[in-house]
Order: sequence, then C-alpha cells, then structure tokens
Amino acid sequence: MGHPPMISKTMKFSETSKQSLNRLVGRTGILGGTMELPGADGDSRMMIYAASVGNLAAVLDGVHNSTRGASTWGTIDGAGGAFNQEDARLLSIAEGVERYASCVYDEAQFIWATARELGSEAVDLTQFPSVSEAENKRTPAWIPPDADSPIRWVKSICMMTGTTRWIPAMSVYLHLPYASVGERFTVPLFGSWASGATSFLENEYDVYHDQL
Repeated sequence: MGHPPMISKTMKFSETSKQSLNRLVGRTGILGGTMELPGADGDSRMMIYAASVGNLAAVLDGVHNSTRGASTWGTIDGAGGAFNQEDARLLSIAEGVERYASCVYDEAQFIWATARELGSEAVDLTQFPSVSEAENKRTPAWIPPDADSPIRWVKSICMMTGTTRWIPAMSVYLHLPYASVGERFTVPLFGSWASGATSFLENEYDVYHDQL
C-alpha cells in the first residue's frame, strides 16, 4: 500500500494549535492515532507521519451508502511531512481532520437549484476544471457544466474576501453520491478543503464552508 498524499511544509505551530490538534487524537477523538511512516524517496531528513481516520463507513451513513458498507480503513488517512517529528505528526493530524470533515454532511445543508437561478450568489461553474470534448467521448459519464441543470449547493465563505457564495456540494464533500446528471461535471477530490478557521493551514485553502 502506497503512502497517502501528504502536506509538507516548514512551519511553526502555536501552543494553542498544538493543544487543539492533539485533543483530536485518541480513543474518543476524531482520529484513532498517528504513526511514523518509512521515509519516502527524496530528502532523507524528511519525517513522514500518518493519522488514522479509521472506518468512516461504520459511523457515517453517507459514507456507508457510498461504499455500500465497504470499509474505508487506510484509504482516507491524513499524512504530513516535515523536517522534524512534531511538525510532521501535527500536519498529519490536520489533514486527517480535513479528510474526516470532508465526509460529514447533512442533507439539510443543501439546496437544489440551477446555477442560473442562483446567479451571482453562486460560484461560476465554468471556472471549474472540465472534461474536453474528446474526453467526454471516451468517458460519457462526465459532462460539461450546465447552468440549467439542478444540482445541490452548500453555502460557503471565501477565506480571501469573507463573502458568502453557494458552491456545488459535489466539490466540497467526499462520499457524496451523485444525485443528478448535472452534478457529474466535477470529480470530488480532497485538495481544496479547510478543516476550520485554523492559522496552522496558513490559508492553504480558498473555501471554508460554515459547517466545519
């Protein structure tokens, strides 16, 4: 099994951030534990840690439905790399919380609407990466963004400006099954989430949705 994608940074954690992160790990925490991983290719000074998110299918209905009951153990863990052990471990915890948060949602958060109906209150779907015409012919399951197709939206706050916008729920959450053809314009990835209003992520992410 390969290493999960990791955050790798040189940074200083405040004591408050350290305490907040460490409280999330343990038998009653969001994360089950952390462990050091064997060094990857590259700089031998780099320390790599993983944080166990566990089997979310056992505790979250949405994940259970998405995986049809299959375990997510080891497939959604957080990982972090740094030049000292403590930073690597804390980064893995931060990313583990991010992964967990990306799977926690309530259908009551969502509204059904078209992009055209929401107008300027929603993000512009054409700004999302989309399939080309050739790719669409090879993989017809994906479609270009359609401003007239109803999809689910969740309210968000831009960390750069503080403004609120509706963004497609499919671009926010993992293990959220597609519920309409229009939602197949994007593939959920965990490269653009924030695990809260946290200084330790150093504004790495652009969108912070109000549930977290």
